Amino acid sequence: MKKLGLIFAAAFLFVSPVLAQAPPTNSVTLNWTNPPAYTNGQPLTVGQVTVFVDGNQSAQSGAINTFTTTVLPPGMHAFNVVICDNMAPANCSPMSNTAMAVIPVTTPVVPPVSDLSATVNP
Repeated sequence: MKKLGLIFAAAFLFVSPVLAQAPPTNSVTLNWTNPPAYTNGQPLTVGQVTVFVDGNQSAQSGAINTFTTTVLPPGMHAFNVVICDNMAPANCSPMSNTAMAVIPVTTPVVPPVSDLSATVNP
């Protein structure tokens, strides 16, 4: 009986879908469409995408078209991407348009007391 239980448990782990986690609060997810061809019409194979967050770069290999930042501090943030092919040396695009996002300032709120009671003393 123990063996049968282990088989079912193993089967459940194997077929159960991986639950996607929501991105962290105050992070930003960027999405874009990679160019399918060079400007002359020749097919393009993307080898690297460099994502710029407030001017700081993060190189990502492969043809990604989405990127989620770490948690960002409150304020205005600027984002750009540069696409490079898989040639050696790489040919890279100019910097993309700038996408902007504002992380709001949040002030923690102290909740009110909810269990206040009054007792009349003799």
